[in-house]
Amino acid sequence: MKQIAIVLVAALVSAVCAFWLVQRRHDAGIAALAGTSGDDLQWIRTEFRLDDAQFAAVKKLHDDYAVVCAGHCADIAAATTRLQRLTSENAAPTDLEAARREVAALEEVCNTATRAHLRRVAAAMPAEQGARYIALVEPHLAHSPHDGSRLTP
Repeated sequence: MKQIAIVLVAALVSAVCAFWLVQRRHDAGIAALAGTSGDDLQWIRTEFRLDDAQFAAVKKLHDDYAVVCAGHCADIAAATTRLQRLTSENAAPTDLEAARREVAALEEVCNTATRAHLRRVAAAMPAEQGARYIALVEPHLAHSPHDGSRLTP
């Protein structure tokens, strides 16, 4: 049982790292296509043809949500560290299961809040562009790491 848990944790960490690397490369590609270097949100302005007011609204939503996102990531990181510690200490199966449930619950809170954030961002865009934004960004939510990088659309 311990070996399975270690393999699962190692696989999860590997998957998160791989996704992060792919996502960073994807974000860099989008920024290059948008002709930007440094402002991660600039691609939204270009891709979704936002005017100054719409872009300012999206940027404010993004900046305001960054604090919430960081809090979620910190909570998940602490719970994951606890789970890893319990795993390495050969903790009782009930303690391990409780720790796994805690991580899963915190990830669900984060995903729900982030989905709501994406909807608010979409609402700040013209309706057709907002729908396209949701279709483009939301599928990545389930595979997004909980390290603060997911906030970069």
